[in-house]
Amino acid sequence: MSRSAFGQRLRDRRRTQALTQLGLATLAGYAVSTIRKLESGILRPSQQVAKRLAEVLELPEHERTTFLQLARAVPATELRDDPPITDEPRAQGLGSTPLAGSVTPLVGREGELQAATQTLLIPYVRLLTLTGPGGVGKTRLSLAVADALRPHFPDGVIVVSLADVRDPALVAGAIVRAIGLQPFTAQSTDDQLLALLKDLRLLLALDTFEHVVAAAPLVSALLTTAPGVKVLATSRVTLGIHVEHVQYVPPLTNPPIDVAPTSATLQAYPATALFLRHIRAIRQDIEMTPEDNAAVMTICRLLDGLPLAFEIAAARLRRFTLHELLAHLQAGLLILYDEQSTGSGRHMTLSATIDWSYQLLDPATQMLFAHLAVFTGGWTVDAAQSVCEPDVDPHAPVVDALTTLLDHSLILLQQPGNATPRYTMLDTIREYAREQFAASGEHVRIQEQHLAYYVTLGEAAAAHYRRADETVWLDRLELEHANIRAAIQWARGAATPEVGLHMVGLLGHFCVRRGHWHEGLQALDASIATAGTMITPERLEASVSRMVLATRLGDFGILQTWADETLRLARALKNRHGAAHAHMHLGYVAHVTDDDDHAAEEHFATSLALYQDSGDADGVASIRYQQWRLAAHRGEAIAGCRWLEESVAICRQTGNQVGLAQSLNDLGAVRAEVEGRYAEARALTEEGLALFRAVGDLWGTCYALRNLGEILVAQGELAAARLLFEECLGTAQRYQHINGMVDGYFELGTVAWLMDDLTLARTHFEASFQLANMDDNPWGMGNALLGLGHVAYRLADRQAARKFYMHSISHYRGRRLIVQMLVPLMCLAWCNAPDNPEWAARVLGVVEVVLASPDSRMGWSASDRIVVATIHEHLDVTISDSTLAAAREAGPATPLIQIVDGVMRQEHLAVRVH
Repeated sequence: MSRSAFGQRLRDRRRTQALTQLGLATLAGYAVSTIRKLESGILRPSQQVAKRLAEVLELPEHERTTFLQLARAVPATELRDDPPITDEPRAQGLGSTPLAGSVTPLVGREGELQAATQTLLIPYVRLLTLTGPGGVGKTRLSLAVADALRPHFPDGVIVVSLADVRDPALVAGAIVRAIGLQPFTAQSTDDQLLALLKDLRLLLALDTFEHVVAAAPLVSALLTTAPGVKVLATSRVTLGIHVEHVQYVPPLTNPPIDVAPTSATLQAYPATALFLRHIRAIRQDIEMTPEDNAAVMTICRLLDGLPLAFEIAAARLRRFTLHELLAHLQAGLLILYDEQSTGSGRHMTLSATIDWSYQLLDPATQMLFAHLAVFTGGWTVDAAQSVCEPDVDPHAPVVDALTTLLDHSLILLQQPGNATPRYTMLDTIREYAREQFAASGEHVRIQEQHLAYYVTLGEAAAAHYRRADETVWLDRLELEHANIRAAIQWARGAATPEVGLHMVGLLGHFCVRRGHWHEGLQALDASIATAGTMITPERLEASVSRMVLATRLGDFGILQTWADETLRLARALKNRHGAAHAHMHLGYVAHVTDDDDHAAEEHFATSLALYQDSGDADGVASIRYQQWRLAAHRGEAIAGCRWLEESVAICRQTGNQVGLAQSLNDLGAVRAEVEGRYAEARALTEEGLALFRAVGDLWGTCYALRNLGEILVAQGELAAARLLFEECLGTAQRYQHINGMVDGYFELGTVAWLMDDLTLARTHFEASFQLANMDDNPWGMGNALLGLGHVAYRLADRQAARKFYMHSISHYRGRRLIVQMLVPLMCLAWCNAPDNPEWAARVLGVVEVVLASPDSRMGWSASDRIVVATIHEHLDVTISDSTLAAAREAGPATPLIQIVDGVMRQEHLAVRVH
């Protein structure tokens, strides 16, 4: 009879008794390795060992006889002494029943798995707690860690699920039963557990410890008594033991919002990869379209990257399409009920996993948790104290309650850079908190306190606008943007329109600086409409913000309307500061859209007097900047430069970073384009760009990038300039700033033209034209058409070039852009020289008069300069000296505008840009 027959009978009987090898060894008083060798047939049992095993296994008499016979049926030559019970080396031998979570895929946790396993392999690490919110996958990760570490623990791994253990006093018994034993009655279960494990080297994985955290002293005692044991715990609350190491398990990473929804994207990010795997498990035949990919990305963001939420949501695909599921999730998370779940009760719904932690809180902390749902996008300790302090037990202040919520993984701690620490909730947890909030009966009071807090914050920030520390306050408002948006929306619907109007007016400057232009317009329009026709300081404040945003977006029709409204309200309220703002913007409108320089000058003069009278230095700097622009528009850049330099000086004195950046950029343009002082121009423009970047002013950043790029082009650094123009275009596209996109495409077209890539240049110029046409931007259309003319010029296509140059002039003429009309006029002279050299010479003679002034080159692109130079040389060669001499003699007597109007009277060819 083979020795393996006894081992097989021993193994079968042990399993019938639901005993592990460790359990049987413990009951019998032998080493685990002894049981393992007996079952595998490596070791022969003595009669004493066989009898002891039969007794422990409670074999009936007839089975016991057979069992002992099998033990004796071994040749005498193979007998050996009974093995040592405590001294022989232990081999791997302890298995454990896997939890349900182990059948789910482990996706995107490679880093966490490696970190946990390496931590537990450090000799002095005895306890590692995996913590994180419900549904994040702590159980699945712990099982993977336990499996990876199994070879490192001679006595194996014990996995204990505590999900259904409600009493901390029963934890020891649960561990004993997981070993395969029943607790003794003559000995305390805690003592029995400590006695069982004191000489073993194993990993004890305790899953779901948060609701029995009062049993932490047992774990501490175990680690002291059993030096060969290490513990891996999963818990939404840390155990608080001094030897504890904690590893946070974050939600799975989602794709960024601006990433294209492709199949490759879904596979590249853990959240979408896992959800896609769940989808294919249910719908094996699904063919994913780009729209489906986009839906998957949105669903994963809505579910906060929580694996449990993915599993439950994917199960709904038995009833819904992806897009129907998305619609349901956008309406609320109540759909996440897992009817097919075979897991423990806490995994039946996502809400139940959160409720599991919520029920462990004391009533005061539960109330704080519910009221924290009023915040959107996070909060600081100061915000929580201001909005929710009365809701907390005075003996347990907010900071302590927040620590408790953090320990229970119901909130997360964020530390952006060196800023004040912020707390936040996952959206799934916040949805649960909102249910508790609605049921608390405190909704209105907390919302009012929330609104009051952010009104105060807005007022504090406004006091620092246009000052050296403006960036600090803009950054703070950026962090609180979601809360501010929610407060404004609540104010509009809560019969407090004046407060909401005041708040949205305060934040207009923030929206201008940080590129929230369209959102700011919508908020202002909605709040102003709700407030009705009342004439109040709040209404004036909102009107000023609306006017400024219209200016930033280049919406001149709307700008005129709101400038008039601002002036009306300012006069009614006798508010000189508001009137100064209105006159400045009315002057800008007159200058830009009506070509009424006299009206512009009057408005600017009135505004300047009002600013000076009220002691508003920043307002004076703004007017000086506008006066400079008006002078440059007239072709008087050098004369107007004194206003620009004064604006720079004032802004440096007051600390107005954005005003300084804007003036520095224009001053850099003068130094480069008019004076040819490129090194100085570059230094000024780089300083302006740095200021715009520091403040986070997106429009100004685009403006400075373009200016600096043009300087680099003039210096021959085309590759570096192209990078700046690409950044300019990308920023404008991100924030849908049409004028910025028009400029970005135009400048990239110019670089392509200079690099002899005429196909790419044409593509960029066409894109610029289409956008400018869509935005009714005559300057942008004129520039793009000029660029297309330059492409045709390089191809020696006079007919096409003539068409583009003529239409470029028509757009410039509409705004009386004298300087800009010089280049296409010179180009038209080249186009007409073969057929009408006298006309070409006449144009050249008049243009040369204007070109004699350095002011005339303000605003020229690098391609303009090259084209004009080569055309000038060409005309000097192709037109007779006598004709040129006559034209140059007559030039000073012929107004440029007369030549332009003559061109405009010619038959215009239709411009069709493909």
